[in-house]
Amino acid sequence: MKQQIPPHIVAAHQIKSLKPDGSWLRREQNLIAEEPLQICLNGEPHVTIMRTPGQDKELALGFCFTEGIIAGLSHIKLIRHCGSGAEGEAKGNEIDLILNEPPITTLPKRNLEVRSGCGICGRATIDELTRLLSPINNSIHISAGLLQQMVARMEQEQRLYTATGTTHAVALFDKDGRFITCAEDIGRHNALDKTIGYTLLHDIPRHNMVAILSGRASFEMLVKSIRAQISVVASVSGTTKLSVELAQRLGCTLIGYLRDGRLEVYTHPERIG
Repeated sequence: MKQQIPPHIVAAHQIKSLKPDGSWLRREQNLIAEEPLQICLNGEPHVTIMRTPGQDKELALGFCFTEGIIAGLSHIKLIRHCGSGAEGEAKGNEIDLILNEPPITTLPKRNLEVRSGCGICGRATIDELTRLLSPINNSIHISAGLLQQMVARMEQEQRLYTATGTTHAVALFDKDGRFITCAEDIGRHNALDKTIGYTLLHDIPRHNMVAILSGRASFEMLVKSIRAQISVVASVSGTTKLSVELAQRLGCTLIGYLRDGRLEVYTHPERIG
């Protein structure tokens, strides 16, 4: 039996819907929550992210890791929610990471709110985004059929998309196709950060992992994936020229249009059979 979606994440709303025959229909439509999450470092506000509530610790950890602020979970002394949400649960819109050593990055603090559709707002140059990235070096091999199975499994995990049709998802698998985790969010970069944060919390190595994306494999998604040393990034949608250039240079296998029995390998095809 599937777990029920909490009402503070998905709620019904009365709408007036125009039908193809020109008549009107009043009905309910499920709407996904979009709320700000302020991430603090040692009690000081660092950035505000528009996100779907849930997996906030994973999101904060993954975001700080892919931004180059922390090296891993060992960098964190304490993670705490500030405030409470529905029914007194720890679902407040502020989360504080207490570091046991200074941040590893010298990049300036973001100067903009990170909106749900933008993963790199407030960063000045591409060089700033990529200078902390290390090349991916391994010789894993994955069949095209296994990748198709991964997409099917991700779709099974998309409860919020099934309910609302408005969320992105990212699922992580190991090189043998074993499911690791899946996250949904209004922002595709948030979903990726949530899955990476999950691996940090559970001390799961990522160097032989595959990331399946429900949305476009944009540049910021490649930056985050390569920072996490994910070997293969596969999207059911397309990609960009800048993403392909980055993946080629740093050894990441980039795949697009992974759906309906097809796929297109843009970089490092030696990993795909």
